[in-house]
Amino acid sequence: MSVFNVNIYIETTIKGPRTGRAAGTYLVEYITPEGIPRTRGKIFLSHKTTENALTLALIIRAFGELSKTCSVRVNTQCGHVYNAVKNDWIRQWEKNGWINAKEDPVKNAELWKMLAAVMKKHLVEFDTGYHSYQALMQDKIWKALEGER
Repeated sequence: MSVFNVNIYIETTIKGPRTGRAAGTYLVEYITPEGIPRTRGKIFLSHKTTENALTLALIIRAFGELSKTCSVRVNTQCGHVYNAVKNDWIRQWEKNGWINAKEDPVKNAELWKMLAAVMKKHLVEFDTGYHSYQALMQDKIWKALEGER
C-alpha cells in the first residue's frame, strides 16, 4: 500500500492574539499516482478572528480535502499552533478536559478538538518557516481582503 505525501501550507493576514478582520488561505500540494503535481486551495475572509482561530480553521479545512490516509506536512507561521502540535499540548488538553497548564479553559477548544479528530487518521508533522508558495499566497489573500472593502 502506498502512502500519499501531502504538504499543506497556511497563510494569514493576521498575527497575534488580537481579534480583527483578516483573510487566510490554505494550499494542499500532492503528487498523483501518475507523477503529476497538483495543488488545491481556498481563501477565506473573516470579520472577527485571531491568528490562532483562523489558522486552526484553515488547517481543518485543508485536511477536509484529503480523501485517503496520508503522510502530511503542515507548514504554518502561527507559532502557537505550531508549538501546540510539536509539544503535544493537544493530547494533554484533551486528557485534562480541555484545560491548559494554567488551569484555564483552552481558547478555541472546539477548533482544537476538530483538529485533533482530523489528524488522527494521518501521519502528521508540523513545520514553520519560509516556503516556496508564501509570497504568492500572501499576495492573493491581501488582494482578497482589499477587494472586500
